[in-house]
Amino acid sequence: MVEGIAKVLEKRCGKDTSRKVMTGRDQVGASKRDTALWVKSAMERMDGLLGSKERTAVMEECGRNCCDINKGVASTFMNRKAGCDSLDEFLEREAQKPVRGTKLSRKGNEIRFYYTPRSFGKGMRCYCQLVSALPASETMSPTYCMCSVGFVKSLWERLLDKPVRVSLVRSAITGSDECEFKIRF
Repeated sequence: MVEGIAKVLEKRCGKDTSRKVMTGRDQVGASKRDTALWVKSAMERMDGLLGSKERTAVMEECGRNCCDINKGVASTFMNRKAGCDSLDEFLEREAQKPVRGTKLSRKGNEIRFYYTPRSFGKGMRCYCQLVSALPASETMSPTYCMCSVGFVKSLWERLLDKPVRVSLVRSAITGSDECEFKIRF
């Protein structure tokens, strides 16, 4: 996953920027805690080097790539949708009995989709293994959460078979109890 971030950075922003953001990546893998703290510092370096649009694009692309790699998540939702006669039925079912670790609500053409990582354990604040061991006393830049925005966008575009707009409302890794995404289609 770290190499994926480096590759996207290099492709979008050049080798020099990628090298600067990825400084110290030899800490990755020493322990989950060290990895999470390194990612936090990498996001801080990215925040200092790139504008909002650039870093959002980088991390959203990483999230789309992650969705492609973690096919099981998309398959779970696609299989649940396949058992429904309509999109409305699917959304209603998911609102009533969501996939563990998620929840949703709908109002017109807007879906509120939530990640609830604490449902898997009191200390868990992110589903991503890179930052799942971030100490409770630490928060992370919302830049990292743009990866989840890309993941959610990819997932829901597959589910709805059309483009969607996704925005992050709040996230657990930045201090909230859960992650909330606004999806418009």
